[in-house]
Amino acid sequence: HLDYAPEPTVAAAGCHHRAVARITLAEDATLRWYEELILGRHKEQPGRHTSRFDVTLNGVPLLRHELRLDDPAVYGSRAVLGDARAIGSILLVGPNLPRTSHTDEDLSVLPLAGPGVLITATAPNSAVLRHRLEQAEKSTTS
Repeated sequence: HLDYAPEPTVAAAGCHHRAVARITLAEDATLRWYEELILGRHKEQPGRHTSRFDVTLNGVPLLRHELRLDDPAVYGSRAVLGDARAIGSILLVGPNLPRTSHTDEDLSVLPLAGPGVLITATAPNSAVLRHRLEQAEKSTTS
């Protein structure tokens, strides 16, 4: 079992951050991959950020996911992030996860084709984001 939950990444003004993770899991492995991204410090415009994670389970691709926030005119629009200043996700891989999806304005819980669920959320700040992600994870794993 791998449980990855680092401190939030802050895309401070002027940064050009890129993170890539490639995870290869054995057939009986489980995973909890938790990430938070804060767009800029207090009252600061965010820098650029791209993150990608590729998860392979038992030799088969389970998830290929990329978040690219490199043009504020695009990702700051209502169609993408709007007023959100915090973005996060939890990837859960393992047996007995629910196969139903749930979405609303600021949260999505999406089952994967294999034994996994991707939870994504947006929020005005990190406290609200963490609460949304924790509640979604509890409802997914209970």
